[in-house]
Amino acid sequence: MRLAIDALSAFPGKSGAVGALRSLIRIGPLIDSEIEFLIFVTRTQYQYYLPFIESRDQWRVRFHIVKMPEESLPARILYKNIVLPFVCLKKKADVYLSFNPEPIMSMSGIAEVFRIVDLQYLEVPEDFSLWKRAYRKWLGGNKIKKSALIIANSRCTKAGIMKHFAVDPKKIEVIHEAPDHQLFFPEPVISARTREIRKRYGLDYPYIIYVSSFRPYKNHCALVSAFGEVVKDASIPHHLVLVGNDIGDYKRIVNKEVLSRGLEKRVHYFDFIQHSELPSFYHLAHLAVYPSNNESFGIPPLESMACGIPVIFSTRSAIPEICGDGGLSADPLDQKKWAESMKSALLNEELRKGLIQRGLERSHVFTWEKSVSDTLVAIRKIIDQ
Repeated sequence: MRLAIDALSAFPGKSGAVGALRSLIRIGPLIDSEIEFLIFVTRTQYQYYLPFIESRDQWRVRFHIVKMPEESLPARILYKNIVLPFVCLKKKADVYLSFNPEPIMSMSGIAEVFRIVDLQYLEVPEDFSLWKRAYRKWLGGNKIKKSALIIANSRCTKAGIMKHFAVDPKKIEVIHEAPDHQLFFPEPVISARTREIRKRYGLDYPYIIYVSSFRPYKNHCALVSAFGEVVKDASIPHHLVLVGNDIGDYKRIVNKEVLSRGLEKRVHYFDFIQHSELPSFYHLAHLAVYPSNNESFGIPPLESMACGIPVIFSTRSAIPEICGDGGLSADPLDQKKWAESMKSALLNEELRKGLIQRGLERSHVFTWEKSVSDTLVAIRKIIDQ
């Protein structure tokens, strides 16, 4: 089976699809000895994904490098809808897997698989223009209609698909994502790598960490407000570390909240850090938080748990489904509850120990080996029908 994959929208640090794609090309050849991959990437993506492929499997994982301005959305859309289908036909792909709704045209003889990891344009409409919402819903509906298989990354995402589109539920497979356990694991003794990262980024203070892009529904402002209440306790010396890229200049609004509360010396921003550096950010943290209003899955809480860090997470969307009993939960807009939960998780040692153990156990419910295996089994089924 030759599986063509569109990776052109999966930019590291900017797309939730990166982990799924990275794991698919790393683990897939070990699970299915007959599969071959054809992956569409830009030059930058090629350099990122190449190290994840074992040398013995390089002949089975082929990259098609697209020469175009990487930040040009119009160029990417044109390529996906005009050139990519013809390349798939020429290379005799059996299946085409994408994490976005292109191409618009169908490809004769090639089964299409649509992996949906994001419905924010429908679930958080206020963050998108009317034109963009209408365009993306039309694209998504078209793609769902012509796909032989739809993969949802949570039961919550599946429910959202069925809510917004007319689709047979039997056509949708729920296949969870996972933390990379080769990268995210406890570090009882701080390693030389983590010490180097602490020095490089100046992380010489105790801190609470939130890993998420800056968008209104991520609730950074509510978190800052709750954090402001926490640090009124003189026995809590912690800072707040916010890791994530800025979307629509929303960080500016968050910083206004920081300044209004006099927290500018206690709140720190880190835009893009390498994925390989993220475990050290967790290992140095005393607590991880995830107060988002809307997520189709939510990888950061699981990554935190896998690193042995206590976690407080939101009670909304897919987050409770994924986090289970692996941490403390609170309504993301209940600032009093968040402040109380953060104080308890920082000061109550018995609670901390319990959260760490429960989090480790919960994180290991999810593995990329299972996710990739389930994905390939589901794809094989539509080929064999």
